[in-house]
Amino acid sequence: MGSLTLYTSQVDHTENPDVWAKVQVDVYLNNDMGTWDNSARPGIVKKLSGPTGWKNNAETTGVVSYSFSHTISKSTSQWIGMKQFWIKRTGAKKTWENCFYAEFDSGSDYLGTPTGYGSVTIDPWTSYTVSYNVNGGSGKIDSQKKWHTETGNAWTITLSNGSEISRTGYTFLGWSTNSKATTATYCTGSDHTTNNTYSGNDDLKLYAIWQKNTYTITYNINTSQGESVPSGFNYTQTKTYGESIKLNELVPSKTVDNKAYSFTGWATSQDGVAEYQAGALFNVNADTNLYPIFKLEYISPRVSGFVSQRCNYSGVFDDAGNYITFSFDWNAGTISGQYHKTSLQVIKSVTGQADTILYGPTEFAAGVQGGNFSAAKSGGTIPFLAIDLGTSASIKIIVIDKDQELFDPDGNSYSPAKFVTQEYAYSLPKGGFPVDISPDGMAIRFFGIVSEGEQGFIIEDIKLDTDVNNNSDPLIMILKTLGWENLL
Repeated sequence: MGSLTLYTSQVDHTENPDVWAKVQVDVYLNNDMGTWDNSARPGIVKKLSGPTGWKNNAETTGVVSYSFSHTISKSTSQWIGMKQFWIKRTGAKKTWENCFYAEFDSGSDYLGTPTGYGSVTIDPWTSYTVSYNVNGGSGKIDSQKKWHTETGNAWTITLSNGSEISRTGYTFLGWSTNSKATTATYCTGSDHTTNNTYSGNDDLKLYAIWQKNTYTITYNINTSQGESVPSGFNYTQTKTYGESIKLNELVPSKTVDNKAYSFTGWATSQDGVAEYQAGALFNVNADTNLYPIFKLEYISPRVSGFVSQRCNYSGVFDDAGNYITFSFDWNAGTISGQYHKTSLQVIKSVTGQADTILYGPTEFAAGVQGGNFSAAKSGGTIPFLAIDLGTSASIKIIVIDKDQELFDPDGNSYSPAKFVTQEYAYSLPKGGFPVDISPDGMAIRFFGIVSEGEQGFIIEDIKLDTDVNNNSDPLIMILKTLGWENLL
């Protein structure tokens, strides 16, 4: 005699793991006797059925009953066939005893047991949670369900690549189980596809791992425009997000056509305004180009140290002399020590008369710093002057910067060329020697050297006019008021 035996096994639940488990049933014939009767018809397995609630796939409902035909060879044990069944999983392990059965066609000549039964146990519906912590970032990633990995069934899930989250100033590196990690374990690489699956049988909590962004500061030096930097100058610096960095402390320089410039700071465009000084703290969180800004250091022409003196024909100091000597210093316009081409002119101006040119205009080549000018008996730039008694006159000095392209200290160009005019007036009529030295024009008669410098008139070697010999003279009253009675 023989019998049918059913072998059952849980295969997997890949097609719908939230609900279904899949079971495979194999049907075997055990031929105990190894004999058949003399009938001409062989045994045929007609049907394999499952219990109520099972399906023959994840979409069909109802009691499963498979029909198939398998002719049994005589006198041998053999595998008859295999079918699959589906059942809903529950939260607990469940066993179905003798729930599957197979039977022969009733017309078989097989002399053995006409039916066979099989049992099956379904594992509980076990799952684990993979959760995500953005760890300082923004956005949200929903947790994932991970099914229990069973023998022969390595359940895996694909982890998030972090595209749903972000963090200002940071780059996402991947995931780690340590919130303070500096390197990622899961979803690494530039596209976050390395080690991006999980198959463990435990809950998994992942933390986003972030790296601060860095930015490049680039210093643009235009050597074709005469710009240069000292040795040790860093052309680039790396700044980290949220952190300050000190800019280059070394200062660039610029010289073009013997004209020196001074560095005023760094700008973010070639024609921009200086925003950052050398050595300043820089806080911009972006790649930044910096350009040096320069200005011409300009000092305008100037006249100083004017001194005048009355003298006689021989050039000897004489309070009643009919001649006058004078001298002064002049300086050319300059930019950072580069002296410009300059013109100098000296004019005598008498009220009611046409001006008399005493000197120039004379041009001095670029590079000439300046000089001393004098009107003297001998060795002077020009001879000393004869005084026009009874008239008021002045000495007018004109110094002109002749360079055509100039800039003021703020870097603004101007035209025409810069010039300076200074005028020194004198009035020395016969019988008295008044010189206006006070704002209200009060005339005080002195013998001595009278000069007018950059700060005003200077009176040296003061002597009282010998013609003033009575207490009603205004000069005596002024000297007494000033406490200068010792001069009387």
